[in-house]
Order: sequence, then C-alpha cells, then structure tokens
Amino acid sequence: MKKLVVLLICFSGALLFGQPDDDFTIENGELEEYRGAGGTVVIPGGVSGIDEGAFSGNRDIVAVNIPAGVTHIGAYAFRGCERLTAVNLTPGLTAIGEYAFASCKSLAAITIPGSVTVIGAGAFSGCTGLYAVIMSRKTRLGRDVFKGAPVNILYID
Repeated sequence: MKKLVVLLICFSGALLFGQPDDDFTIENGELEEYRGAGGTVVIPGGVSGIDEGAFSGNRDIVAVNIPAGVTHIGAYAFRGCERLTAVNLTPGLTAIGEYAFASCKSLAAITIPGSVTVIGAGAFSGCTGLYAVIMSRKTRLGRDVFKGAPVNILYID
C-alpha cells in the first residue's frame, strides 16, 4: 500500500507542474527524443506514439506518465532506464515494442491495459525487480518478454 501512495503523490505533483516543451522532440505526433532532467516525466497530450529509443538509457527518470492517445511504444523506448520505478499506461495503448522496457531494473510492478494486443520480444527482459504484472490473457507475447524478471502475472480477464 505504501508504494501506491507514493506513486499517486509522485504522479499528482508531476501533473501540476508538467514538463517544459523543449524537453521533447515531437514530430507528427511521435515523441522522438526526451532531453529533460529526469525525475517524473509527463509526456504532453497530443502525442500518439513513442519512437524507438526515445528515452533509452536515461538513468535519471523515475516515473513516466503516458497520456491517453498514445497507441504504441516503440522498440527500446525505455531500455536501460535503471531508476524507472513507475509507468502509467493508459487505455488505448495497443502495442509495446520489443525490448521497450528491457533492463529497467527498478520497475517493480506494471498494469498493462486490456487494449494492448501485442508485446514484443524481450519487452521486460532484465527487469530484475519486476514482481507483478496485471494484463489481459488476450495479449500476444513475443519470446522472452519477461526473461530474467521474477514476475507473477495477474490476468484481468
């Protein structure tokens, strides 16, 4: 319960203050790159997708709020974000690319919306702290999606 309270406080503070526009490169609705200082990242509204490697290797990000309207997260998008502890995925998201969250070692739990139809190979591989995933049985999984993660999966359907 303590983790949930901290998560809510973390996200609510970020929603009040937002991110400067120059922290992001956005082209035709696709978030191509993040250049901010880290901490809690609030992706701006109007973004429809997160490109390959957009946040990859950023060790200063601790939480990400992905807004409604984002339909896909590209391959390697958050790979190696080792301090990432919380990700807020919203309904409408349909695809998580291969190795999108690989080696996010501090990520402990994630809820994958029922709208996600496919999760690419190795998407959460190497997430050594990932112990809980809530997701739909209908989601197609690539190979080794949770390789190296001590995960328990709770199905929502």
